[in-house]
Amino acid sequence: MSTQDSAPDADPGGPMDRIDRVFGHLNAGIAFVAAVVLALFALSIAGDLAARRLGLGNLPWLYEVIEYSLFITVFLASPWVLREGAHVRVDLLLTALPRAAAVRLERAINLLGASVCGVLCYFGWQAGLAAFVDGSRQYKTLIISDWWLMSIFTVALLLIAIEFLLRIRRAGDALKAIDDPTEKTGF
Repeated sequence: MSTQDSAPDADPGGPMDRIDRVFGHLNAGIAFVAAVVLALFALSIAGDLAARRLGLGNLPWLYEVIEYSLFITVFLASPWVLREGAHVRVDLLLTALPRAAAVRLERAINLLGASVCGVLCYFGWQAGLAAFVDGSRQYKTLIISDWWLMSIFTVALLLIAIEFLLRIRRAGDALKAIDDPTEKTGF
């Protein structure tokens, strides 16, 4: 059973399952776009290097675009990474506990993760508003408003918080991967 499947004790066609599925599709779509952007990085860097070697000039803004795009893709793809279990995770305590206690601990960890992300989202929102009011910008080759960067941070943390809350429902399923090493984990 994949981590995206619904919780066994939930109504398989219930509204929370539909929300979970739609959110999973949203995250997968964002992750796909992030993967395409990363592939474009490689192609654009190779193209820029080839143009330099051929004496055709360069794209001075390219590496700055890559820098901002990397920031955006890493933050916005994080909920998908969390959903797929492709993040660094140490399960020593969860594997040592009885299953019922491990499920409770998994839910508590997810609640803590959602809470931390909620707090960071709040402060990101506040910082974004302050940057918007102040009109602060990043001055490099490109001029980017700070509020725009903070909005990416804020949206990403909101999405991660939602994923943590949805993981609370799927806590028992997530532990099946620990119990059964043949179960899909990571990529």
